[in-house]
Amino acid sequence: SAHVSPMAGLDFASKNFAYEVMPMRDFLQRARRENGDSRYYYYRSQHAKRNKASTLDVLGPLAEDFALPDAIVQGYVPHSTVLRIASAGLRMWLHYDVCDNFLCCVRGRKRVVLIPPTEVGCFDVQGSSSALGSRALDREPAALERLWEEFPMAQAAWEARHEIVLDEGDALFIPAMWLHCTEALASGNAGAARSSGGRCCISVNVFLKRAAQEALHDPRDVWANRE
Repeated sequence: SAHVSPMAGLDFASKNFAYEVMPMRDFLQRARRENGDSRYYYYRSQHAKRNKASTLDVLGPLAEDFALPDAIVQGYVPHSTVLRIASAGLRMWLHYDVCDNFLCCVRGRKRVVLIPPTEVGCFDVQGSSSALGSRALDREPAALERLWEEFPMAQAAWEARHEIVLDEGDALFIPAMWLHCTEALASGNAGAARSSGGRCCISVNVFLKRAAQEALHDPRDVWANRE
């Protein structure tokens, strides 16, 4: 299934999106806005069995096209590998994961904001998701002013953020418990940006558990965000 929203900024707390089931061909056409649909689309791969973590094996031959180097996964136990596809402009809400993970940008670009765990108390976190949603990624000054009026403690912590834009082929290590949010961007290459493939962002997340801490993770938590 895919998240579908009329708004660019997804918010887990307010659930400003719906889940829709559709063929992958239809999803890609909509995510690229080839059919004039102005809504925002977001897909994350899931295992065929709901109680199992995602692997790229569920996507058939695509599994053969991606692997992290062995040298950087030593000492870890693999938890899941998730393919993500998003319409350009879609913003994912501020949250944290309980596993370390690598975020790998395959197509398009991805803006990523990281905030250390020491600041979690400033962001009104419920479960593992912030009540700010993705609103802090907004570029409209008036919208940000309203946000900081609503969440005054969050503003100073947000100013101390780490921010990066991943290009195609880049990978970013996101430590466990670090708050992060993302924005899908079109390809920075002018020709690619005009193509249908350049109008969405494709990435792969690899979630990893430290072998010494594996017993601390809830085995029923397929998304690695439950303490």
